[in-house]
Amino acid sequence: MLIKRHLSALYQKIDAYRAVGSIEEELIRRNFLVVFENDEFCGILTPIDLVKSPRKLVIDCLSRKIALNSNEDILTAWSRMLSTNSYVLPVYEKGHFAGIIEEKNIVDALQKKIGQLNQESQISQQIKKEFINCLSHEIRTPLNGILGFMNILAEMDLSQIDESYKEYAEMITTNADSFLLMMNDLVDLSLKQSGEKLPLRQEKVSIEKIFHELDDIFQQKALMHKKHLKLVCKGPEPESALITDAEKLKHILYHLLDNALKFSTAHTPIEYGIEKTTDHLVTFFVTSSGQPITNKDKHQIFNLFDRSGSGRLTTDGLGIGLTVAKNFVESLNGSIDIVTTENANTFNVSIPRMIS
Repeated sequence: MLIKRHLSALYQKIDAYRAVGSIEEELIRRNFLVVFENDEFCGILTPIDLVKSPRKLVIDCLSRKIALNSNEDILTAWSRMLSTNSYVLPVYEKGHFAGIIEEKNIVDALQKKIGQLNQESQISQQIKKEFINCLSHEIRTPLNGILGFMNILAEMDLSQIDESYKEYAEMITTNADSFLLMMNDLVDLSLKQSGEKLPLRQEKVSIEKIFHELDDIFQQKALMHKKHLKLVCKGPEPESALITDAEKLKHILYHLLDNALKFSTAHTPIEYGIEKTTDHLVTFFVTSSGQPITNKDKHQIFNLFDRSGSGRLTTDGLGIGLTVAKNFVESLNGSIDIVTTENANTFNVSIPRMIS
């Protein structure tokens, strides 16, 4: 899905040397304005630009926005938006301004792609129906969070923006991250189901960085579930050398933690970290309290669209998280197993120190 097919056809233009005071209300109402000097594109003005650089002329307030190429794909555009906290970016084609792409354009394109993936799947009609119902819910939840907090920001008095702006921006980013992760999972799952090999990146991984990123994400999730998340690193320090695909490792641990939150006992800690290392392997663990997973469930829990665990059912999620996690573990030439005790379940994931 190339972004050139999803550019916004209509957007409000303003002159670069227009007085700032005359456009403030319009800027807040529209969320952004596209700035031109004669027919030459100068940049995109957003409300936060006025906060960062309160000047008299529009041209003086512009901050540099990262540009996209018209031949880049939708997921790349979404990732750039997340990394720059932007909801609109300029697009160039062969060095010339081609238009803009908005967050809503990307969301519409991804929703259409989800529909295509569902049509191409070979699962039964009943599972399709359940999957679509869950998918509709799972998409609306982060999107409502993103759009709701964006509306709050748009209605804020620019002269009174305070720490609450940062809090709202972080909530938008968290919801957007969840949405992007779900889209990536669906694409990777489609590749796996079609028999294609998942692409891998070999890079030196900062395990400590991955732990901190997961901790930031799940502390907020844990509060929503009224549960406690405790980061525990047993054995070696988290900066242990590891050459693997960092994004896939992060996704594996994300889905195991997400599963732990759904099925663990309320108000009890969830622990994760490094269990042990050898010359060839690093073993990670995720432990949560609750009813032990039965031997039958151990064989079924990684099945596609299975939403059972620990003898209970949940309507949260799409039922693909553990399937994706296992697929990623296998693509990294690793292994995953479940160890149960009377009151706890532990997922152990062993990953080679270097992809062979």
